[in-house]
This record gives sequence, C-alpha cells and structure tokens, in this order.
Amino acid sequence: MAHMSTEENIHFEILRDISDNDDLELKTLIKELDETAVFDKNAVLGDIKNGVTSIFVYREDSRIKASATVARFSTPTGTHYNIEDVVVHSSLRGKGIGKKMVQYMLEELRKSNAKSVNLTSRPSRIAANALYRSLGFEQRETNVYQYKFEKRD
Repeated sequence: MAHMSTEENIHFEILRDISDNDDLELKTLIKELDETAVFDKNAVLGDIKNGVTSIFVYREDSRIKASATVARFSTPTGTHYNIEDVVVHSSLRGKGIGKKMVQYMLEELRKSNAKSVNLTSRPSRIAANALYRSLGFEQRETNVYQYKFEKRD
C-alpha cells in the first residue's frame, strides 16, 4: 500500500498501488483542479512502478481527500523533480493539509538527495501561490511554452 507519515494526527501515504476505489477517488479529486483532466490509472501505475512518479495522498475516513504528485526525470544535466497536481478537497481547504503535505513531500525529496524541486501554479490560484512562497519556493525567471498538437481523426 504505502509509506506513511504522521504529523499532528495527519497521515500521508505514498501510493505503491492504485486500487479501484483509489482510482475513482483520484478521478473525482483531480476534477477539482482541472475539469478536463483524464486520469489514466494504468499509465500512472506504470510510472509508479518504474519509479518516475510518486503520488502522495491524505485520507479521511479511508477516502482520498488530498493528493499531489512528484515526477522525476533525468537528462544529461541531472535528475529533476517537479511537484504536480496539488489538490485538497474543497471541504478541507484552509486547514493546513496542503501545507503539511508539501512539507512532507519536500522532506522525502531531501532524503532522496534532490538538489531542488520545481512546481508551477496558475497566477489565479492565489492561496496556493501564497502557500508555496511561505514554504520557501521562489518564483523563477523563465518562460514556459506549450505546443498543442492538432487533433486528428
């Protein structure tokens, strides 16, 4: 199942597998972040098994109520880490769960000897951006580009 941490009665897990219930709960939760998101259990599970993705979750009454992902990839310049898709169920926002989860993730990355970690957040996510700054993240001077492929029939 998972590696767990406890801080002030808040438990975090790093998923090692994705049950059918986890699949449904993650699909529901991620829609709060992006209504167009498509959660592909098999693809994500493959990345977990290959060690390139770690999904951190918080459960309440055995149900996933918050999640975040660390993606790891290597290039000739080194190993890079990104925190992606941080989301806390709307009924639990403002209770410190997101902050504690990101702190837990940072500690796990520190233990793995990561030198740095990146994350992106839309400017409209004011509370999230304030949270990341309060944890020591600094806004980088960089451009992010996206290329969209045309849909083919």
